[in-house]
Amino acid sequence: MLIQFGTIVTGASGSIGGITLARNANSAYARKKVKSVNPNTIPQQNRRNQFGANSRAWKTLDPSQQAGWNAAVSSFPYKNKLNIASTYTGFQLFSKFNNQMSVVGGGQLSDAPVPVPVDGLAITSATVAALGATFLMSIYDTTLGADLVPDDSVVVIAATRPLSFGITAPKKPDFRQLMQIEAGVSLLNVEIKPSYIALFGALPTSSAKVWVEAFIVSTITGQVGKKVQFAVHIV
Repeated sequence: MLIQFGTIVTGASGSIGGITLARNANSAYARKKVKSVNPNTIPQQNRRNQFGANSRAWKTLDPSQQAGWNAAVSSFPYKNKLNIASTYTGFQLFSKFNNQMSVVGGGQLSDAPVPVPVDGLAITSATVAALGATFLMSIYDTTLGADLVPDDSVVVIAATRPLSFGITAPKKPDFRQLMQIEAGVSLLNVEIKPSYIALFGALPTSSAKVWVEAFIVSTITGQVGKKVQFAVHIV
């Protein structure tokens, strides 16, 4: 939970009643006080290693490159959970884009990029065939009006485990990345069955709902387009 302070209460930190108050570079926030759970999975280790690599890489940039990232943050604004416009720090922007570049197999960015247009997507269908013969999804590029991954981009597909029918808004951690589709490849009837089974062990069965997600990533800047989601009802 984010907090916007007024003229009387201007700041708070610490824990009270199971709630921890703190702030980061952009805002104050409140979260539930919990003990950290660290299953130390391979994906977690890889992500931590990437964060560490970014931190070390940032320190190797010369002052003009760091200044470039600090100046570039105004070109990549975002809105926080209170719908208030915010900006990253230079290091946060450097880490954000380079983390995403590592996910899609791109090279490390040392100089701050210039923003590029990132296409919008729509998931037009996603179905599991009877007896689990296929798990197909089709995606459409709403910006270009095409069903091919545009140049200098990849499309990332993620999915959830089978969830109950009552869940209408899955949480961000529910989604696990399945695969990515390279530039120039068709987005019609993409077969995600092998990737789903490799990650989750089996296709979803009846009386469940699986959510799929797609988003586009620029391989030039690391910018990520808006994520779109689609519910697949298994009956």
